[in-house]
Amino acid sequence: MPAQASKQNRETFRRLLKEYKRISELLPILAHGDRTWDAVDDRLLDSLSEELLLPRYRKFNVDYVTSLGREKLAGRKIQQLEAELKRTPLSDLGRRPQLELSLKAVKDEHAKFRKLIFFLSNNANESLSEAIATMTDEQKKRATVSAPPPPPKMPGVFGGLREDRLKLKDTEKYNLTPVDDEFYKSALGKKLETDLGGRAQAWSYDYATDELYVKVGNDVGKVFVKQDGTARMIRTRVGADFMEPRGSDIKVDMLTAKGKFLTGNANDESLFGKYEKPTPAVQPEPMPAGHSANDGHDHSGHSH
Repeated sequence: MPAQASKQNRETFRRLLKEYKRISELLPILAHGDRTWDAVDDRLLDSLSEELLLPRYRKFNVDYVTSLGREKLAGRKIQQLEAELKRTPLSDLGRRPQLELSLKAVKDEHAKFRKLIFFLSNNANESLSEAIATMTDEQKKRATVSAPPPPPKMPGVFGGLREDRLKLKDTEKYNLTPVDDEFYKSALGKKLETDLGGRAQAWSYDYATDELYVKVGNDVGKVFVKQDGTARMIRTRVGADFMEPRGSDIKVDMLTAKGKFLTGNANDESLFGKYEKPTPAVQPEPMPAGHSANDGHDHSGHSH
């Protein structure tokens, strides 16, 4: 196999290994017994032989790339149908039911491909772990001697590092996470940043208890939502056993809340809402020479 093709296959397989984390609604399948694939070190890919890797590329890569393309296509269709449904009046009884049925069908298709990618990722990790088991301890040591440190130990299922998230393109980010800058525009993000004195460098989630853990500096804090009568309250706890209150509880605004963590709705596909590409700031046009923004003049059409 040509070197370039081999490299492309390896990088595609490497992306597949991480996909199970992106599809967060299915992560509880792996959460029991703290079973995740964090222990499978994808850095060892570069030290495994083509004889071991080629059958795995053939088994997983084509199905992954095909399913990923179909997932993205269904995602775009969902956005188009939701926008069209929003524009369609409730009184349009001829059009709305058709749109709603189409939207449900596309959402079902979207969920099907996400589920397929999740299990492809799970099976690829299992297959890679079998290949790694053929390496000696010395081979593993040489392969990772200059590698970065492993992810921090945190409760629940590890969600990822900010530094890794920053390497992704916006098109590769599907759901919002606590290591995204956009997360801190929300009331939840602002409370987290205020209570813990900074933004998360890493995060994890306990899917059994719906508790969020974030690493800020050298400390790990726990954020969770508590039902208090008819209200849902966001709370932050720190300390060795996460029993020490930090900051004041705030009420969840159920009209604007997004994601299962805040709403408590088990049908939500994401924990914190969908990732929305940041809108670039519009830079003001430069003032003509000899003028300022507050000089009371109309600066349109000047030509000095």
